[in-house]
Amino acid sequence: MSLISPQNAQYLIEHLSDLSKGTDISRTSLARIENVIRAAGGMDSTVPSDPLQRPKYFFLPGLTAKPFWEPSQFEWVAGLEAQYETINSELLQLRDNYSYAFGPHPQADLIRAGTWAEYHFFAGETKFQQNCARCPQTTRIIESIAEDKFFHLTYFSALAPGTFIRPHCGPSNLRLRCHLGLCVPDDCGMRVGTETRSWEEGKCVIFDDSFFHQAWNQSHRTRILLLIDFSHPDLTKVELGLLRKVLKIMDEMQDQVPKDQKRDQQLKKTATFGLPEKWWV
Repeated sequence: MSLISPQNAQYLIEHLSDLSKGTDISRTSLARIENVIRAAGGMDSTVPSDPLQRPKYFFLPGLTAKPFWEPSQFEWVAGLEAQYETINSELLQLRDNYSYAFGPHPQADLIRAGTWAEYHFFAGETKFQQNCARCPQTTRIIESIAEDKFFHLTYFSALAPGTFIRPHCGPSNLRLRCHLGLCVPDDCGMRVGTETRSWEEGKCVIFDDSFFHQAWNQSHRTRILLLIDFSHPDLTKVELGLLRKVLKIMDEMQDQVPKDQKRDQQLKKTATFGLPEKWWV
């Protein structure tokens, strides 16, 4: 599935040198960004060697690819885990006062059974001001993480009892995804590629969502975690700077924007509608 037309992709490629003016980006890095544009325009059919890694819109060859990453590889993870009690406290006060601020996941086709609810802090450059104001300390902690989160998502993700999420792949291999366990009952877990793991309260799991992944909650309690996307560590700061420009232009070029590329618009519209009354137990 292409994100932009081949004509628009060719236009971007032809003007890539203009977009990179004033930077010290190397020819190798320019070639990597050009590969992203080609893939987004359906001009490059290169796919990962692992058949279980199939990003939905585009693939950048050369990035380290593995289903799960060791959290200890990222300096900020220990600090995030140390703030578990603070984050969990703000989450639990939402249950009593603002549970209506959770909305249903916009990709209903991924839900085989049950309820998948979300409470968003950031979607790309969009900051959900009211949500952040209700959880000021959690917002501060998220914003203190130095990892690049420019075109990614940050939210509380909840699976009600009896929920099964179908196998699916993320949009690209440009990011990794962190799950901080908050409310984690028994009998819930996730599979990424061929590996199955569960969560632990106060601990992070980091994985590459460009691999097929699925999740489930077979318990009698709601599973909730804090999800934080961040840019793939193999991308350099210069590459990320150029990618910001390219992805912004791609967004403007899209004549018919795929639903999950405009999640921020959908999320602003979601409230209690679509969620059963007792999804949080």
